[in-house]
Amino acid sequence: MSEGKQPAQGESAGVGLSCALAAFLAWGLMPLYFRALGSVPPIQLILHRIVWTALMLVFLLTVLGKWDNLRAVIRSKRALGILLISSVLICANWFQYILAMELKRVQEASLGYFITPLFSVVLGVAFLGEKLRLAQAVASLLAAGGLLVLISNTGTTPWLGIGLAFSFGFYGLLRKLVPVDPVVGLAIETFILLPIGIGGLAWLAFTKQLEIDDTNQGVLILASGIITAGPLMLFAAGVRALPLAILGFFQYLSPTIQFVLSIMVLGEPIDSGKLAGFFWIWAGLLLFSGESIWRWWQGRKARALLIPQEKDHALGFSKLGVKP
Repeated sequence: MSEGKQPAQGESAGVGLSCALAAFLAWGLMPLYFRALGSVPPIQLILHRIVWTALMLVFLLTVLGKWDNLRAVIRSKRALGILLISSVLICANWFQYILAMELKRVQEASLGYFITPLFSVVLGVAFLGEKLRLAQAVASLLAAGGLLVLISNTGTTPWLGIGLAFSFGFYGLLRKLVPVDPVVGLAIETFILLPIGIGGLAWLAFTKQLEIDDTNQGVLILASGIITAGPLMLFAAGVRALPLAILGFFQYLSPTIQFVLSIMVLGEPIDSGKLAGFFWIWAGLLLFSGESIWRWWQGRKARALLIPQEKDHALGFSKLGVKP
């Protein structure tokens, strides 16, 4: 590879890293957005989110020229059927998250997204026949133990956190079965939900139950489309430029920010019992991420050792006047 191409690759990786960090930062700060809309009922918020996200995606599909991609996916009955189910799951995930914000259970929401990657590994083994590595198995057991410690110490089951992990984990599984462009996939899912969003808002307006306190709140509601689609676009850019092992490590940034916000800004109480449960979950995540990064690094070193050998091999053939 010529030296002139290396800066371009480094620049691409740098842009990808910036996009990924911006996406996870936006998701991490999401509790502040929903807390600012605290007086709006969760059902109304989810209806608004569907409608304004759909409009945002119409704009993105047009700007990015992806309408042909969308039509190609729609023509596949299998893809459309799976996206129909995934649309229900992502809607349930949105509602559970908004409900957690409404009930001031941000720590529980962060718990859900901490355990989601480990739950996804279990789903991969159960439904896709993937092999469970030793570190993954131990990490999953540590997370399960952490959940049991939380339940034992607090006397309550974190159903919202478990529900978030369940809905997003199965959502990721279904989206793996239909490898479509992120914007196209989310657009189809949102368009499937759009009649519910429009019909629900129309009914609330007709029955005079549509609650918007002031102009600022109205602007925040209109921004829900950007809030939903914007981080996804940034995340998609990060996926294209970064190794999944590195990207997987950064995904814990969002629930970490949420957890810190819940204590430092939103005033949710934290005690030793909760911390003990989170400790075991964090230990599992550290093992899971560390092993993934180590495997990626070993693979990179192996590829680096092979490149000089391939060059020498090609050079030997060129001296003989033949192509390898």
